[in-house]
Order: sequence, then structure tokens, then C-alpha cells
Amino acid sequence: MSRIRRGCFVVDDLTADKVYAVSMNISVCLESGGACEVFTNVFQDHRLPKAECDYNSQFVIPEFSLSEYLDEKSIPNSTVPLDVNTIAQLLHDTALAQYMMDNVCDQTVIPYYPNDKGWNRACEEYVELPVLQSGTICHLYSSCTGVTCCSSFPRINRNVNTQLRLDPCKRQMTIGIEKLEITISLFGYTYGEVVKVKLHGVIGLEFKIENLEVERLFMVNLEITICMETNGTCETTIPVLINTALPKAPCEWKNDYVQAGK
Repeated sequence: MSRIRRGCFVVDDLTADKVYAVSMNISVCLESGGACEVFTNVFQDHRLPKAECDYNSQFVIPEFSLSEYLDEKSIPNSTVPLDVNTIAQLLHDTALAQYMMDNVCDQTVIPYYPNDKGWNRACEEYVELPVLQSGTICHLYSSCTGVTCCSSFPRINRNVNTQLRLDPCKRQMTIGIEKLEITISLFGYTYGEVVKVKLHGVIGLEFKIENLEVERLFMVNLEITICMETNGTCETTIPVLINTALPKAPCEWKNDYVQAGK
């Protein structure tokens, strides 16, 4: 549970129940040292349900097709990469521009370099990882339950960053596609369910997580996709984790007092 306090309202995020608990007062005060003229209690621990989020967003242009888009501009569909002006227009028209990182991920520097078979490992425990296909380099975090990847997107002549981080202690997962970052409670996730997260239909992550409590493992399948056709095959499909067992780090449940000596 997290809490936000602002002025005359308090919001508690009851993650497991998928609601916000809100307490809110309205007051009208004309004297700095006197009683308020009006004091009204609007909410007291009132539960407001959270709206269901659709993370599998589709193309902002209905039935988008890159081949048709390029035909309208008299550009051969085989052009790779596209010219600078066409790339800028494409990113604008597909609404990707505002989400693209200012600093493009670089496969030649930390945390992607050095690497072996496409992987840079910070996890000290042994994890059997699949060989990554050319064009993608991934980093396995020291927590052992998270990966970040840098994949080439030849059409637009740049790399794109994706990530999936699982936190067994906070019971949450974080999904990232460039600037887009989504945090989801593991209480609200059905283990074994396939989830698709897409950035306006183009860059996507598809994953499935199994929770092996006794073994203290997450069994994860993770795939990156780059798609430019509504009704066609994706330009790129990258299996990152294939039934990969990720060991959970032990949780430190004991916290010291915020102020020393208390």
C-alpha cells in the first residue's frame, strides 16, 4: 500500500484490492486564527475502483500498413534504412516520436558490453540463457530477475530499448519500452497468463511468468516484436527468454528506524 497526502485529502493505493481509498475534506476559512466558515467531509476512506488498463495499444492510424504508407510517398518498400525526413515523419505519424529515448541505447557500452552470445550478465548465480539473434544485446541485472535489451530497428536506423524487471519482495513487475514504463502489481497478475504490451502497435513485449514458490524461481518467457503492418507478419521477432528460470533474491523484511536511535 502506498499513500499520497496533499492538503485536505489522503489517497491510499490498495494494490491488492485494485482500489484507491480516499479521504477528502473541503474547508472555507476567512480568519487565519479562527474557525473555518465551512468544513465539509466529502470522503472518508471511500473506495474508488481503478480502471482496467489496456497496455496492448494498437496503431494510432487504423489498419496501418508501412508498405501502403511508403507507396503514398513513392518510396520503395525495400528501402532500409529510410531517409532522415521520412523517419521523422513516420515516428510522428505513428506517435512513437514522443516516446523515443533522447539518448539511444548503445550496444557497444555498459551494460551491453562486453557480451557473450548476446548476453551481458551481472547476476552472480547461474542462469541458462538462450543465444540471442543478431541485432539484439541484453543485460541480465544483478537481481537475476530482470533484463534490459537494446535491439536494432533497421527501418528507422536506430536502436530501441526494452526491459522487464520482476521484484519478488515488492511483489511488482516493471515493463519498459523506450520512455514508456509501466509498473504492475504481481497481486493483479495471473501467473501463467500471456501478457502483451505494445507501444502504439509497433514495438512490443510479450511475456508469461510462472511463480515457483518452493524453488524460489520465476520461470519466464519473453519476446520482443517490431511490427509495421496491422495484418501482416512482424518485421522482427526476438525470443529473449525461453522457459528461463530466474532465481529470486532473498528479501530483507527487517528495516531500521528512519531516525537513528528511535
